[in-house]
Amino acid sequence: MTTARIFMFTGVRKGMVSKMKEKKIRNIIVIAAALVVSAILSVAFIKLARQQHVQSLYAKQMDLGSRYLAEQNYQEAIIAFGKAIEIDPKQAEAYLKLGEAYSGIDEYEKAEAILAQGYDITKDERIAKLQARFESKRQMIKPTEENLPEVTEEIMTKGEDNVVIDEDAIYKGILDKYYLAVSQHWNRQLLSDEGLCDLCSYYEGLSQIGYAFIDLDGNGVRELLIGETGADGDKGMFFDLYTIMDEEAVPIVKSGERNRYYVCADYKIANEGSGGAQVSTNAFYAFDGEKGNLSFLEAVIYDGEHDEANPWFYTTKEPKRENYTPIAEEQALQLQFQYTHQDISFTPLAEYSYSCEIEQRQTDIMIEAVAPIVDFSSYREQKMITAEFDDTDIHDLVEWHMATEGYDDGPDNKPIFDIYEYGEYGRKWFNEDDVYKKIEDLYGTKVNRDRIRQDTIFEFQDDQISMPGGDGEEWLTSVLLECRTEDEHVILRIRYKIEYNVPELNTEETVVATFLKNPDSYIGYTLVKVESME
Repeated sequence: MTTARIFMFTGVRKGMVSKMKEKKIRNIIVIAAALVVSAILSVAFIKLARQQHVQSLYAKQMDLGSRYLAEQNYQEAIIAFGKAIEIDPKQAEAYLKLGEAYSGIDEYEKAEAILAQGYDITKDERIAKLQARFESKRQMIKPTEENLPEVTEEIMTKGEDNVVIDEDAIYKGILDKYYLAVSQHWNRQLLSDEGLCDLCSYYEGLSQIGYAFIDLDGNGVRELLIGETGADGDKGMFFDLYTIMDEEAVPIVKSGERNRYYVCADYKIANEGSGGAQVSTNAFYAFDGEKGNLSFLEAVIYDGEHDEANPWFYTTKEPKRENYTPIAEEQALQLQFQYTHQDISFTPLAEYSYSCEIEQRQTDIMIEAVAPIVDFSSYREQKMITAEFDDTDIHDLVEWHMATEGYDDGPDNKPIFDIYEYGEYGRKWFNEDDVYKKIEDLYGTKVNRDRIRQDTIFEFQDDQISMPGGDGEEWLTSVLLECRTEDEHVILRIRYKIEYNVPELNTEETVVATFLKNPDSYIGYTLVKVESME
């Protein structure tokens, strides 16, 4: 082999070797790059999985804390929200809820401290706003020798205008009305007329309906919710929702037969409405205590009447058909399931301290004292008898009461003349002096006994008086709508219904009766005024 050919062969061989080395290097680089990318993806995947795990743990503690907060179990709520902050200290919501939990046990300094920590980390203005309110509230109710007895007996909060709000006093009128409505079994129409939720007509006692206080928007003012007590209640559902604006209780929403509201785990409000088998709406709101309303967020609608083949729709505007966006059923259900209803611990109305200090028997007698006045006014050209009674009025009042209590009508008979003896046919005989004394106590004027004696309708036997019962041509029923005390007075608002044998003649009337404290009266009060509200 010549030198030239050897050189050429050697050169070719060297070139081949060089290309093989290059290919090998490229392969190594590719493998190395793949390993690097794989390592990066693995780190990202691990980081994402860790974030999801953290979010899951955070959400679990927030849900737990919210449930405890709704139940007013503040100590457990503090623990849960504290753990949520440990898990993810960058979430503002946990600081807000922990501050609210501390305020529930009047630990305002701790509330301010945790909110200050939260603001430093998150810079969320909601935290700063709530912190300022708690600081003002703490300073306002700081105990002193002068105000300690009053402050410790009241629940107060501080509103936007720096005025101390006595929540108990403001919500008292609402709770009193619900107490009366449930205890006296108001029907649906009366509940609606009086501004209460008519769903209460389905329940039979004070132990089945209750109340709860929850600060739904974290502004330091607790809302009042009315709902069903016990484990059988629809989870999270409430009948009625009130907040406080300008130191007054303001109604927000009421549930209905096919229009029910629920509190969700994050204090959003869910509304389930039904327009029949083919139409239903699940709308979701945020409660806005500053404006006193619900702020619409989104809605999922099932409308088979609009599109039978594809009935599911979504909107972030008012849920009208022109705003519908079609979605799949799976997506619709997923959207709905994001709003988890939370348990609400309602305190039964049976445990509520109804504020009017008048005993039930006194109240019954007061209502009965007004009944004949309403009855007379129905055929006396609507003239209402007030403070001035003449002999004719008193005579008619005696006759009315005697006719009402002349026969034993069982437990519905009002106990005005509660001492009597039975005669033939179940007729009651009353002590004459006792009857006159009680009439004079109730109506504040003397009875002309001679005139009563001259009436042939009454029957007398020694010192007793009796009268046959009524002829049954009319029935008068009453419902107590309000009972309150003002200084030396008791004020009753009563709804009367007069039913005749001829239904077209039936009438209803609401009156306000004012009684003045009178220690000499057998019930402690004397009627001084009756006013019609019609």
